[in-house]
Amino acid sequence: MTLTSLPNPLTPGQTVFYGRYRLERLLGRGGMGDVWQVEDVELDRHRALKFISGVYDDEAVSMQKLRREAASTQLLTHEHIVRTFDLVRDPHLAAIAMEFIDGATLKELQTCQPNGRFHVLEIRDWIEQWCHAMAYAHAHDVVHLDLKPANLMVNCCGQLKVTDFGI
Repeated sequence: MTLTSLPNPLTPGQTVFYGRYRLERLLGRGGMGDVWQVEDVELDRHRALKFISGVYDDEAVSMQKLRREAASTQLLTHEHIVRTFDLVRDPHLAAIAMEFIDGATLKELQTCQPNGRFHVLEIRDWIEQWCHAMAYAHAHDVVHLDLKPANLMVNCCGQLKVTDFGI
């Protein structure tokens, strides 16, 4: 597998992983790779795929880190933690298949606030939900390695979801 030299850039409408997923839109770009909203054409569901980029010189190290993140977060089944479903691979790509969250990050929501800050009453419920999620993760020996507003999402129902535990 050659993860560091992809044959083509990922584009909306493209299918990946032997036609299983159709790319819909880029959701975000981070230090480890890109996250795309996709349609799982086999199950007719929206999902998110976190693709690893070629940030490591050693491809085996990249896959080991991606595998470790998928394995540890797949064990977490909490209402306030984004669900990990699978690690998917083909000869050129690798990604973590995750629950798609229809919403925005706290970082995005924060930019819409007066003076760039939330009032404490606005975020009280989210903080409580975050505490429950972190207590659950820690009870399962999983530590979030990249906690920041960009990795906390609020779904369309107003519930907080913790994502991207880090590689």
